[in-house]
Amino acid sequence: MRITYSQLKKLPVETRSGEVLGHVGDIVFDIDGQQVLQYEVKSSMLSTKKYMVGREQVVSITEKKMIVEDAVVGQKEERLKIAKGDMGTEAVAMREEA
Repeated sequence: MRITYSQLKKLPVETRSGEVLGHVGDIVFDIDGQQVLQYEVKSSMLSTKKYMVGREQVVSITEKKMIVEDAVVGQKEERLKIAKGDMGTEAVAMREEA
């Protein structure tokens, strides 16, 4: 199968388990080896979330979508928990008395 850069760049990306991650936003090439190293996946135009997916994490690419390993999301979520200091508490609504 052949696919053009412009087709690949807009391809939807989801995990093996079906979680939608976004679309291919950019591609990192190794010029010497003439091969793809990584795919940058953007979640949406309004979001700043990005995933860098190594070619070894790609399960399949078709004309309709790219499927990646579930671990791509797990690694990202684990970093977010550490960065946000996940305390395991629920949000509490507070009201100011007049």
